[in-house]
Amino acid sequence: MKVEEKTYKVMDLNIFARTVKPEGECKGGVVLLHGQSFTSKNWAEIKTLQYIGAMGYTPMAVDLPSYGNSDKKDKSHGFIPVAPVIPENYKQYIKELQIPAAIVYGDKDSTFKNSVENVLSKLPNSRLFKIKDARHPAYLDQPEIWHKIIYIFLPAAFK
Repeated sequence: MKVEEKTYKVMDLNIFARTVKPEGECKGGVVLLHGQSFTSKNWAEIKTLQYIGAMGYTPMAVDLPSYGNSDKKDKSHGFIPVAPVIPENYKQYIKELQIPAAIVYGDKDSTFKNSVENVLSKLPNSRLFKIKDARHPAYLDQPEIWHKIIYIFLPAAFK
């Protein structure tokens, strides 16, 4: 499947994204965000975009401001990241979220382990996936297992 690249104008900021169009009818869209040391290119390199597209979904991997081919963040007016590390005063709100979530982390990632297991696993529609022999970027260490998780999670999330 062909990875398409496009730059979107969001206010006065150029945001770069990669996507794959599925063959046939689309079952739904999936947004992939990268971590601090990565870009949307990683999702293409390990074939996650193509994998999700082959499943019938439309994936979009975005380069966040100051990363990859997007503009530098000094042009943006604000950015609100949502990350697995949850501040103490927000933990009470986690149980109110109703969106299906696949919570994935590597067993060698001590930074996020406690936050993921103790807080994010409380999401009412969540599934916890721990990838063996994987660090913080678990999807890079074990892309085959990462793709299996996607294969299991997406059909259930889009029911």
